[in-house]
Amino acid sequence: MPGASPFAKKRNSWFLLALAAILFAVLACETPVKRPKSGEEKGYGVTRGAFRGRWWNHFERGVSYADGRYWKEAEADLRDALGQRSEDQRRARTYGMHFVDYFPHRELGIVLFYEGRYEEAVRELETSLKQEKSARAEYYLDLTRRSLIQQDKADLRPPEIDLWAPLPGLFTNAFAVSVAGVARDDTYVKSVTVNGVPIRVDLAAPQVPFVMNVPLKPGENVVRVEATDLSEKRTVAERHLWADWQGPLLSIDEPEEGKALAGRGVRLRGYAYDDSGLQEILVNGQQILKEPAQEAALDYLIPAGGGLDTVVIQATDRVGNRTTAEIRLFGGHTYLQRFFLASLDSISLALLGNVSAEQDSIPPSIELKNCTGDQTTYLEQVYLEGVARDEGGVGFLAVNGQSVLRRAGKNVYFSYLAKLDAGGNVFTIEARDLAGNRTEKRVNFNRKLNRVHEVSSRLSVALLPLERKGVPGLAADAVEEALLTELVGGRRFQMVERRRLEEILREQKLGGSLLADPNAAIRIGKMLAANCILVGSVLEKEGSLEIYLRVVDTETSLILTAVDVYGEDLSQEMVRLLCRGLMIKLLDELPLVEGLVVTVRGNQGIVDLGREKHVKKGMRVIVFEEGEPVRHPLTGMVLGSDVVEMGRGLIQVVHEHMSDVELLGKEAPDRVKPMHKVITQ
Repeated sequence: MPGASPFAKKRNSWFLLALAAILFAVLACETPVKRPKSGEEKGYGVTRGAFRGRWWNHFERGVSYADGRYWKEAEADLRDALGQRSEDQRRARTYGMHFVDYFPHRELGIVLFYEGRYEEAVRELETSLKQEKSARAEYYLDLTRRSLIQQDKADLRPPEIDLWAPLPGLFTNAFAVSVAGVARDDTYVKSVTVNGVPIRVDLAAPQVPFVMNVPLKPGENVVRVEATDLSEKRTVAERHLWADWQGPLLSIDEPEEGKALAGRGVRLRGYAYDDSGLQEILVNGQQILKEPAQEAALDYLIPAGGGLDTVVIQATDRVGNRTTAEIRLFGGHTYLQRFFLASLDSISLALLGNVSAEQDSIPPSIELKNCTGDQTTYLEQVYLEGVARDEGGVGFLAVNGQSVLRRAGKNVYFSYLAKLDAGGNVFTIEARDLAGNRTEKRVNFNRKLNRVHEVSSRLSVALLPLERKGVPGLAADAVEEALLTELVGGRRFQMVERRRLEEILREQKLGGSLLADPNAAIRIGKMLAANCILVGSVLEKEGSLEIYLRVVDTETSLILTAVDVYGEDLSQEMVRLLCRGLMIKLLDELPLVEGLVVTVRGNQGIVDLGREKHVKKGMRVIVFEEGEPVRHPLTGMVLGSDVVEMGRGLIQVVHEHMSDVELLGKEAPDRVKPMHKVITQ
């Protein structure tokens, strides 16, 4: 410019340089790198808004470059993001009320993995997990470590399994057994399964301890533990054990019910049998079994003594099941017996004693102890005891189709330990005599859950629509339905009906994007009268799916826990498995556990539930005590007891083996006492 001063020329030069820089930035944002994909043109290295050089701009563009496999460009942007903000964080605030899931260390580690720079990738992924746990970082750290192991040929041996429980050859009358141990590897254990059910292993580790309750079936059971390392080397350990829920069988031929006492006493004849082995046989308190055995003949003279009018035989097997036979005796025939026998001539008496099987048309009788046809109970299990009788001999006896008889006998005493599910439990006892006459008796135990164990006492939870991120697809659409199915089936929470949620969302004119606002989500939760809301997101990309959930208390706004899953498969089966994985994590993070009140001072208490039980600050508990025993009006059998709720509490501080609890409500401090029971809500 003619006549312009040197200062003005310099200022114009700076202006032109600044303008060029701005144009370059705009062009970089508006002209993304493109790479053909499936016949279409897709842009990579882009941001949703103007690129302003902030940490979130670099992170977003770096992830976009990585999606297109432009590793160098992605690395540069991610390192620029780290230069401005160095910690991985979910819901990192950008500006105003805008948040982003910010994982530069994780995404840089993934880029380095694909570049083959495994040691650098491990450092970045480990840093990410120290700062903010995520399933995607765990997934890629396992992949990276596996690649390093293969590169260095470091995996020399398959895993080892140290199985502590159950003991080999265990006999038990329990319905489930605890399987415990540890799997170790010279590199990393990737997975452990117990009878095909996976132990939760978020990240492969040199050793993985495990504890799992395994249900048993009658007879022989095989517990199979399988451990796999990152190189897919496998080891299997097995334990064989036996579950015995049937008490010993007592077949008594003599004495007969009502037999007359004469001479020196009463002769006991019959046999006892048990699959797991007889441990003791008591006759009126006197041990007659010389040594443990599966079968024992009974031939014992019961001496006559003062007041002997009943013979009680108790047989116990090696696991503690017990069968009792109680036979009432008399000093002679009753009046009716004497009258009946005197009215018969000698021919009739002879015929009575020689009735053949072909002439027998009378079915066996079945008598059950302390049982009626239909009864309600609070017990988790019940002991069925009874006797099947037939003069010609009982030849078949079964409980729910399972035969319990070894050989025929006139008076067969049996017992059977049965597990009760919630609701109706029907047991059918069937007997046939040697002539083929059949009879059966049915009994129904209607098991009621104590109020504190019912689903209606659990936390009321609403699953809100998940925020959709990434590329909209069919997999993301299927997530909410699959997740709701798992949540309802898991029976850990009292789930709010989907219909009610949809009605309120329509009334409030709220969609998934608006529910990303925590305040709006909590407001909807309160309108649904839900204790907690499940909020989160589904991120679907080309070939991968990430689901993230938070459990938020609607009253305190406290995030109780957060869980996520990640997989690189968009099939329906993978969606189902990922949602099941989320449910497993939720059950582990918010467990249903019971304990005791230790101390109470005012509205503050201490319970014996701590970090070892996975309880967390903000979890709610119900305090209760056992009610009076409930007895059957006819049999007098104890049917269990209901519970009385004494109050509720909120966990404030969690220690290793205990927690500080605030008692809620005006009456709770006066009602709650030490030794009352507690259960997490």
